[in-house]
Amino acid sequence: MGSGGFGTSFAWDGYEPPRWLAVTSVALFLNNARCILNLIFSGLLDRYPELKFVSVESGIGWLPFMLEACEYQLDENMGSERCGLKLRPAEYFQRQIYASFWFEKNQVARTIELLGEDNIMFETDVPHPTCLYPGVRQHLEDTLGGLEPRVQRKIMYETAAKVYGLPLPS
Repeated sequence: MGSGGFGTSFAWDGYEPPRWLAVTSVALFLNNARCILNLIFSGLLDRYPELKFVSVESGIGWLPFMLEACEYQLDENMGSERCGLKLRPAEYFQRQIYASFWFEKNQVARTIELLGEDNIMFETDVPHPTCLYPGVRQHLEDTLGGLEPRVQRKIMYETAAKVYGLPLPS
């Protein structure tokens, strides 16, 4: 699932194009959150437990809050039967949903710590104007440098190879 939806404006009327683009680009992440929320609570993930979803172009720092809110609402509002859901929201995420980031720095390690390393991937966002080119390598060193090499490999390419059925580099 991608952020898409540039026809819908989140920006207030009267913004000049650069300001409109900045507000809309940030707010588009909310579309991915809405998709993940609905996937988790719809029952679809129970009906198709092998189906995988990837949230792209939306970052990852918001995911711990969203999943915590889902867990809270499940307990507070859905009753003991949980509307037929077989798993907890975080369990659905771990089983079937992946997310990617590109520009984030501050919350990457913390998000990986909270959600685990198996469902997080790095993306470059090429050819969009916000892509990291040509500074991708430095960004990765700055962002992932404090993580174990095993975790870095998962984030940079192993998880993507698994999800998309691609061969690993030799």
